[in-house]
Amino acid sequence: LPGMAKPRISLQVVSEVRGKTVEKKAVEGRSVDKGDVLAVVDKSDYQNSYDSALASYETALSTEKRLAALVKNDFVTQSQLDDAVAAVKTSKAALEIAKLNLSRCTIRSPMKGIVNRVHIETGTYLNPGDPVCQILQIDKLKVEVGIPESDVDAVRKLSSFEMTVDALDGKTYTGRYHYLYKTADPMARLYTLE
Repeated sequence: LPGMAKPRISLQVVSEVRGKTVEKKAVEGRSVDKGDVLAVVDKSDYQNSYDSALASYETALSTEKRLAALVKNDFVTQSQLDDAVAAVKTSKAALEIAKLNLSRCTIRSPMKGIVNRVHIETGTYLNPGDPVCQILQIDKLKVEVGIPESDVDAVRKLSSFEMTVDALDGKTYTGRYHYLYKTADPMARLYTLE
């Protein structure tokens, strides 16, 4: 039966922040490791937000410490101290969000693979969810084969298959049974075997 070879994993890397691409490092056809930098988005606004959140957090922390000392001598109420404690928690959460957004300006590869397509250039303006590049993991491939309904039961009993790859001069490989779709493709009326 004819089949189609596909990458084991095909992953579309997207931007998680808004901004202009100031550096494009992803190159089509190049190998990347997990954590390699693919692109960098302008950090200016995110750095300012982080600095502001850090200042607010440090101020809230100082206020909480001062009020904690004053509440012991009944110079301030417990309610005022509780408000200061809440302000510390709120400003700490804002600081963590600002830190996360700042780190997301550096777009990194989430896995080892090969860059298949790059969708950006230096200067491209990105919004959250905009594609940056596609990474393929092809150290192992999956082959999808359409199985006629009459052969589904026989295929379920097999654990390996011989495959001939035309693109590699007809070389034969042994593949492992991974998954047989539970429903047929309505157009072809074939069950897909991976």
